[in-house]
Amino acid sequence: MVYASIAYTQTVSVKDTAEIQHGYRMKDFRYPGKQFFFQGEFIGGYAEFGFRVIGGYRFGQFGILGAGVGVDGVQAGISFKDNSEDPNDGVYFPLFVHYEGDIMKNNVTPFYSVEAGYTFRYGTDDSYISVTPLNHPVYKNQGGFTGGAGFGIKAYFTKKVYASWAIAIDIKQAQDKYTNYYINSIGENIKVSYSSSSFFYVPAIKIAVGF
Repeated sequence: MVYASIAYTQTVSVKDTAEIQHGYRMKDFRYPGKQFFFQGEFIGGYAEFGFRVIGGYRFGQFGILGAGVGVDGVQAGISFKDNSEDPNDGVYFPLFVHYEGDIMKNNVTPFYSVEAGYTFRYGTDDSYISVTPLNHPVYKNQGGFTGGAGFGIKAYFTKKVYASWAIAIDIKQAQDKYTNYYINSIGENIKVSYSSSSFFYVPAIKIAVGF
């Protein structure tokens, strides 16, 4: 009777040995596939701060598309020139479309983002409009276009959970309309109206956490 034996050797690296001894095995990072996402975002800039929530769908590395809503407070402060409040101060409620893309498929990657939409506005100061006589004045603080662009770093902790930090430019449009009706000295009905529109651009920092 003949017996045969086969001997073999297995090479185990120092790293593998350490992982086995500690009872775990490192897992390779897997870049997220097609899936829904949701994120909360804080924005802070010169005289501006706010919070947004964004939800959407990840179509791929360069196709992360969603929509968002938020609330931003703008307080430009006191003007040193005439000691009056800035007419653009107030609370803004942006409603926007959000697009972003990851430059690399790594767990830490640079990324870019672009947003565009409409912002509603609640103003707090109308004193810069002065028309007399003030019989029936009507003030309207209106919003307008909102948008922005950002570039930063995104870190994936798992396939779904991530955080990002970005330097951005935030764009807002503020519109104002004043209307007044009065009767002049000879009994004629007079209507006076005034409107203005201004854009302002705010450098900002955006910090987001999503899943």
